[in-house]
Amino acid sequence: MKSYITCLAMLFLILGCAGSQVDSQKIFGAEILDYGICNINLKETVSSDTTASGGYNITEGVVFISKTTNIPAEKGLSFGIKYVINGEPEGSKVTLKVVAIHPPIKGKTKSSAIVDAKIGTWRAEHYTFNESYEMVKGEWIFQIYHKENLLIEKSFMVSKS
Repeated sequence: MKSYITCLAMLFLILGCAGSQVDSQKIFGAEILDYGICNINLKETVSSDTTASGGYNITEGVVFISKTTNIPAEKGLSFGIKYVINGEPEGSKVTLKVVAIHPPIKGKTKSSAIVDAKIGTWRAEHYTFNESYEMVKGEWIFQIYHKENLLIEKSFMVSKS
């Protein structure tokens, strides 16, 4: 009986510590490390009804090649942001909402996805013009949210090439 109570006490202690780690997570903000035109290494495309194109790309690597906010509408061109979430504990997982506000594509002016990031580790979000109907000129805005808090916003101007 005594060992049963000891096991229960240890279980409550472990569960209490696990819960306090989530409660003790603090997000101080975020910063943009790079932005503009980039090359991507496409891993897969995932279907999603939260995007104007009906899906989003998962990449294995992103390299920024031109730091600019002026983006030519060219098929196959990718552009976006590289950023880091600042907070603690460093390395802990945080769930973010990535939003792209854009001119109308198939009647939608907003695309979004839920992603996991690690505090203190850079991450990149991008958009690739895969189809001609996506290459719409006008202002495109990338936003990163943690819960309901806007952490990052970066604007690009897409123009016909």
